[in-house]
Parts: sequence; structure tokens; C-alpha cells
Amino acid sequence: MKRATALLLLVFILVLPMIQSNSKSELASSYHPRSANPVVPNRLASSVGNSVPISSCGVLDSPGTTYVLSNDIRGGGGIGEPNACILITQNGITLNLNGFRVESNINGIIVKASHDEVKGPGTIASFGIGNGLTIVNGSNNKVHDVSVSYGFVGIHVFNSNNNLITNNNITNIGFFGISVFNSTGNILSGNTITESGTILPLILMGAGIALQTASQTVVVRNKADGNGNGIFIDEKSGRTLVAFNQFSNNNQSGIVSFAGSSTILGNLADDNGINGISVAASSNILGFNTADNNAERGIGLGNLCSGITTATSSPSGNNNRIIGNTAQGNSIDYFWDSQGTGNLWAFNQNDNQSIPLTPPTAPLQC
Repeated sequence: MKRATALLLLVFILVLPMIQSNSKSELASSYHPRSANPVVPNRLASSVGNSVPISSCGVLDSPGTTYVLSNDIRGGGGIGEPNACILITQNGITLNLNGFRVESNINGIIVKASHDEVKGPGTIASFGIGNGLTIVNGSNNKVHDVSVSYGFVGIHVFNSNNNLITNNNITNIGFFGISVFNSTGNILSGNTITESGTILPLILMGAGIALQTASQTVVVRNKADGNGNGIFIDEKSGRTLVAFNQFSNNNQSGIVSFAGSSTILGNLADDNGINGISVAASSNILGFNTADNNAERGIGLGNLCSGITTATSSPSGNNNRIIGNTAQGNSIDYFWDSQGTGNLWAFNQNDNQSIPLTPPTAPLQC
């Protein structure tokens, strides 16, 4: 009996190091860094419940893992999705920027999965023709408390539904600070966007926020100042809520919307270079907004100018409700192009005086 026990103990002592060695080799294959600096492997964190520090660009592909940036990183080159410093490919991943900076020659971070989270504090910067952060073909992701600068688009949501973009600071972006394209049910809240969308010509509608084929989007309590336009909404982005935002001091207009069946409520659109709030669509509610001291129009229906090579005018639409707004100190406080029918103007104010139920027409902008 003693001999058998001794043999069993000897086998355990000899075999255990081999098991540990094989396990470590397998775990090391899970993280795919883009530089020669390997880090703690993903699968280890998944198995023991700890976070994984990352110190270089790479692919994050272990579901349910929390990755924590341990230093500033830079990488990514060429054209296409793989050319991001960080690529997230599995569900349930959290990336904590941990106060550090992600820089890329093309795309900073791409998320190609669902139920993921990218959180700050931290910074993403794209110095090429890409975007800061892109969510593509994913749903129910969250991006929050991140600073984004440079690149074509700051945060781009593409073909992705029900994502939350909140409390981010976005600045110095070429085309759009936040862009939502071909997506439904996304929420943009509490973001600050400045100095973005200023390099595009007037008729191409560069903006702090751009919604394109992005129905049922909620845009609430954002601040978009000093951009091309504050927010641009195309004709395929209906049933959208734009509420309690500040769109002021933009080079062009505060709110530009071609979308129908939407609600524009309680926004501030002051001191813009062209118009405060302009809508060219049907069945919208414009309520309790303030549009003061804009260079041309305060609040208007129709005669919105857009186009690729030449500007064309879009008509006002029908059955809109313009109620309880304030517009004063503009060249034209309230405007419509006389083309729509069934539009209701009520309880709007101009220098503390009620305006006519149907405001007068004015010279066209295009």
C-alpha cells in the first residue's frame, strides 16, 4: 500500500508540470497582437475572471473578456476593415481605454459584434482616411466617455441597430462627428461635438451629427457647436426624436431635416451662420424650440438646399405642427415656402408677440 501511494505521488509530480506547460502554450494562442509585444492571453482572463492588459494593436476575440489598455498604442495601415489598431470580433467584450490613447493611420477601433462595450476615459485618434471608432453589423453595443479626434468620421454606426453612443467628446473631424447609416433604433445622448464637418461644401451637409437611412434614432441632450451643421437628417431617417439638444454657433445651420414623422422638441439653435431649424418633409412636430440670432432664418419649412453638384430646393411638406417655439433676432424669424398644405402654426413667439398662424413667405435660398 505504501509503495502504491509513493508511485502515485511520483506520477503526479512528473505530470503536473507538463499539463501546466501545455495549458500555457494553448492560452498564449488566443490574443493576436499586431506588434511583436505579446501580452497576457485572452483565454486566461476568461477562465479566471480577471481583466487582460493589452499593450499593442490587435484582434480582441475572446467572448466575455474585459481588456484594459496599459499604455498608448498606435498601428493600422492600408485600406479595409482589418486596418484598424483594434478589431473586436466577438460578443460580450469590454474594452477599457483606461485613460490611454489609441492612434491609427486608418481606423482606430472597429467593433464587428454585439453586446460589446468601449469605455473611457481615453482617446481615439485617426490620422488617415478612416474613422475613429466604427460599429459595423453589430447591435446593443455601448460606447461612452471616450474622446475622439481627427479622421473622416468620429464615431460611425453602420448597418447596426440599438446601440448606445453616450457622453463622448468628439472634435476636429473631417465629415461627421457622429454618423449613423443604414441603421435603426440607435441612441445618441450627452455627446459633445465641435469643429467637425467643416471641410465639406455647403450642399454636402457636413455636420456634427448625421443620420442617413437611420430611422427611429433618438438624439437627446447632445451639444453640437462650431461644426458645419449641428445635425443633418436625410429623407430616409424618419420617426426620429431630436430633443433637448444645443445646436449653436455652427458655420451653416443648427438643424437640417428632410425626414418625416419625426419630433424636434425643446432644442436650442442660436447664432448659426445660416438658419436655426429648417425642415422639408411631412407630418413632423416642431415644439418648444428656441432659434434666436441666426444669420438668415430662425425656424422654417421648405426651401432646403441640397445636392451633389448644384443646390436644389426641397419643398416644405404637409401636415406639420409648429407649436410653442421662440425665434427672434434672425433676418427672418419664421419662414415657409407656401408649397405645403395642412401645416399648423400655433403659439409661437417673436419678440414676445404671437406670429400669424401662417408666416409670410420670403426670398428663396436656392
